[in-house]
Amino acid sequence: MKEQNLITAAWLSGSDHLPMSPLLLGGPGVGKNRLVYELARTSGNVLYIFQGHEDVTAEDLACSVRFSDNGNMMMDYMLSPLVTAMINGGICFIDEIGKIRPRALALLVSVLDERRYIDSTLLGERVYAHDGFRFIAATNSADINLLPEFILSRMKPLIRVDYPLPAEIDDVIREHFKGMNGEVNRLLDVFWTLWHSNARDHQTLSVRDALNVRTRIQTGSP
Repeated sequence: MKEQNLITAAWLSGSDHLPMSPLLLGGPGVGKNRLVYELARTSGNVLYIFQGHEDVTAEDLACSVRFSDNGNMMMDYMLSPLVTAMINGGICFIDEIGKIRPRALALLVSVLDERRYIDSTLLGERVYAHDGFRFIAATNSADINLLPEFILSRMKPLIRVDYPLPAEIDDVIREHFKGMNGEVNRLLDVFWTLWHSNARDHQTLSVRDALNVRTRIQTGSP
């Protein structure tokens, strides 16, 4: 897959250059997350996932604190997936990064440039990234304009994940039902006939929708 090759190339590093931080851009359900999961699986690197949303604070990206389960008025300091990946040398994936407010994203500036460190007020220290640390994020197309320039300028390359072609969707379905032989082809023909007769103009089918088609084929649901 070309997207995987682009990410792998962006993550290459050497004595004279640092790994880049790709940003995946695409509509809901096109497979951005699945692409990252597959990269982690094939590379053998541990994947740490941070889910972006409007209530994320700058400190959430580094460390959070909570009352300890041990009681005795103790507090537990919990490292974020980002900082854990920086320490251990894994992959940090921030999903829906476009939903995080700019004030919180400001903490990422020193992570995504040549400094490769993060400062945490709660920890009271500066954490430097392991040589094996890699960063990637994803956002829906509708949220790309919400990302501030100081983040966009540090996230390269911008990789667009498009809707799959009908032939690719057919391959996904057939891969999951190898034992059904010609029955799958018949059901796919029925599906595409119904899709084209009911879909709105220029409506596209996402990978997530394709998997729902797979489930309906399996269960016999309408």
